Amino acid sequence: MSFNPSSSVSGENNLSYLNQEDQVKPIVVRANRAPTTADRRFKIGTLWVNQVSNASYQLTSVSGGLANWRILSAGVGTAVLVAGTVTVANTSITATSRIFLTSQVDGGFPGWLRITATTVGTDFTITSDNIGDTSTVAWLIIEPA
Repeated sequence: MSFNPSSSVSGENNLSYLNQEDQVKPIVVRANRAPTTADRRFKIGTLWVNQVSNASYQLTSVSGGLANWRILSAGVGTAVLVAGTVTVANTSITATSRIFLTSQVDGGFPGWLRITATTVGTDFTITSDNIGDTSTVAWLIIEPA
């Protein structure tokens, strides 16, 4: 029995292998919103970047006429602490989001940073253990597989 990829595989593979000369670049959609299940007219593997929240997504399947977009990164940015705290608006936050923090520019009296609150689909709060902390904090949100 021989394997015929054209009869058993749907869609196209837009990735290149082993430095082939005919490399095909991935499709990247840039928009001012997150993709929805209605955004189904793209090839599997298409990348989507929400330019407002800096979140990125990849189309993994279309089933029953609905697109399944996997969030790759819910965003990246910086925020400035005021009296040791700041709330960052981000509509891509999920219940399983992982938020990483680091002080980008120390200000005032830097302390230990942590996430003290998250509201799914709305925001998260960064807090220092020092109320005199006015640092600029860099944050990165990823979603577990």
